[in-house]
Parts: sequence; C-alpha cells; structure tokens
Amino acid sequence: MTDPASDRHAPEIRRNWRILSAVTIGSAFSAVSLLTASFGTFIIPLSREFGWTRGEIGLALLFMTGVQALVSPPLGTLLDRYGTRRLVLLSIPFLACALIALSLTPGSPAYFYSCFVLAVVVGGGTAPVSYSRAVNQTFSARRGMALGIMFSGMGFAAALLPILSTAVIQGVGWRWSYAMLALLALAAFPIAWLGFPRTPGGTASAPAQGRSGTSYAFLRSPTFWTIALACSLASFASYGLLVSLIPMLIDTGLTAADAAGYAALVGMSSAGARLLVGFLLDRLYAPYIAATILLCSAAGCVLFLSLGLPAAPVLAVLIGLSFGMEVDLVSFLVARYFGLRQYGLIYGIMYSGFSASAAFGPAVAGFIFDATRSYDIALVGGAVLMVLATFVFLCLPQYPVRDQAPA
Repeated sequence: MTDPASDRHAPEIRRNWRILSAVTIGSAFSAVSLLTASFGTFIIPLSREFGWTRGEIGLALLFMTGVQALVSPPLGTLLDRYGTRRLVLLSIPFLACALIALSLTPGSPAYFYSCFVLAVVVGGGTAPVSYSRAVNQTFSARRGMALGIMFSGMGFAAALLPILSTAVIQGVGWRWSYAMLALLALAAFPIAWLGFPRTPGGTASAPAQGRSGTSYAFLRSPTFWTIALACSLASFASYGLLVSLIPMLIDTGLTAADAAGYAALVGMSSAGARLLVGFLLDRLYAPYIAATILLCSAAGCVLFLSLGLPAAPVLAVLIGLSFGMEVDLVSFLVARYFGLRQYGLIYGIMYSGFSASAAFGPAVAGFIFDATRSYDIALVGGAVLMVLATFVFLCLPQYPVRDQAPA
C-alpha cells in the first residue's frame, strides 16, 4: 500500500516549479554570481590596460564582499519583514545599472572598487539569503534537493560566464563584457516577476510569521559559531582558488580561451555537486557531506602542486566541488538548527562572516603572486584551510528535533 505521507511529499518539487525556476535563475544572475564567476577573465585585460597589479585588482572583491558582510544582517531583517519578492524585484534593475557603470571604468582603482561595492548594496536583494529564504519557506520534505537545484544555478553560471566573458573580451573588449553581465542580470527580472507569489499569503514571498520583536539569543549558541567558522575557512580557500585559477593556468602557458575552458569545468562540477549535495542533505548528516567534499578539494590542490598542468582538470573539478558549498550548507543548517522565524537575520549575520572571509581569499592569493611570482603558497594554504574546515564541521551536534513544516 502507498504511504499517504509519501504521496503528499512526492509532488513538492513539481508543485512549486515556478518558485524554484525563479530562485535558480535569480541566483545564477545575482550580483555575487555574475561578478565572482567572471572576475578571473578580467584580471589580465585590466592589468594590461591600466597597469594595475593582480593584488590591486583582487581588492575589488575584498571591498565588495566586505561591504556585503555589513549589509547582509539588515538585509535579512528586511526580508523577514517585507518578504522576498519586493526586495528581489527592486534590486535587479539597480544591479544592472551598477554593472553598466563598471563598463565605463576609467583608469581609477577607486572608481572600479566603488562599482563593485555599489553592485552589492543596490543589488543586495539578489543575495543568496533572499532566494534561500524563499526555498526554506516553501519546501520541507525536499528542502535539501530544492536548495541544491537553486544553487546549481550558480554552478552553471560559473561554468558559462568565463567562456562567455572571455569570448566577448577577445571579440570587442572587456567593457562590453561588463555590459553583457548587465543584460544577464536584467534577464532574471521577468522570471522573478512571474515566479514569486504576488499575494501576501504566498509562502515564498511572504513576511515571516510568529512572535514580534528581534531576539539575538542565537549568538550565544556554540552551534552558530561552529557553522560560521567552518564556512569562513572553506570560503576563504575556495574563493581564493577559484578567482586565481584562470591567471594561474595562463601563467603555465595556456591561452586565455583554454584557461576559461578549465574554469568552465569548475562551474560544471559545482553545479553537479550542488545537485548531489541537495539530494544527500535530505538523507545524510550534513557535516559528513561537507567533510568529504572539502577533503577532495584539498587533495586537488596537492595534486596540482605535485603534477602541474596535467592535473589542471582534476584541480578544476575538485575546486568546483567546494565552490559555493558553504552557501547551500548554511541555508540548510540555519533552517535545521534555528528554524525559520528569524531565518533572514541569522543567515544574514552568518553570511556576512563567511563573505568577509571570502573577500580576503582572492586578494591574499593575488598579493602572494605579486610577492613570489607563484601561486604555490596559495595552493598549500588553501589545502590546509579546507582540512581545518573539515574538522570544524565535524564538531557540530546532531540536528535538534523540530517541526520541519514551512513557517
């Protein structure tokens, strides 16, 4: 006999396909995804045109994610108060304007940095906290799978954007490549308009329900700080390696197009990993999943150091496993450990922490290259940090028993 509960849960993904489409495409064309996934393709063209060092160019991501760390907690509070739909639809056009401003960059690093900061401030509603909040409120039985599908959008963007951006740069220049990113950002607007419920009662776009007032009691929880530390270590390593991959491979003798092809492997691996992780999160203990992925990525760094260019495909695939992992894990773990009533605020504070950490990864890797003319130390450091993050994840307690229905 068929289990009635199973029948009730089986169509959850199909029943909410519009919301799932909106969050998947929205996360793919968010400020973080567009600027981070394509960043490596701009490093050498900007250096050649303006004479900036790779460390100086990497500071753009440092400032961007540093400011994002500051705006994430208030953004989470706004999401809890006003819902996802309003903030997403308001942010997308402003994000496109910021990307157009990047295409007009003069020879001023300050202008370049300001545009990156502007993108995450005015485009803040496109941050992962917005889309993951919609998923966590909509899905319960297949929450992990839904998050995996959503974050696979960022993986596919990481696969396609280096190739598209490199082609545009080689064809008409880097300025037109930033203009292309602006068009991609705008492409998410009609899908979000149609995908998110318009009525206040629509789960994915509705404000949070429950007791009024804001409580910061979660800050006294060791679990909160354990998740934050583990994700910060992982993001520092994975973002530093991702952004450095294209210039690292070009330095070994590859053309820009070939290096972009390897970067596409990162994105495809990330997309596949997000789907697999989402499937496993509904069935296995999340820290075990995180530990396996991080140890594989650390092994990729060691192989590349040992074998060089022949190991580049392996490095790309294994970096892809860990790229963005902390974002979907935090989305799932916050809901499991802390519930949904203050999801936006808790996720926002935690996201600010590992965003700040991710900000330093590319800049530190760039300055290491400037000082040593090699990325070897960055690879060693990335492997060590991933191993440390593994042990921290394994310190998490078992999930608390709570009602998993959407709030």
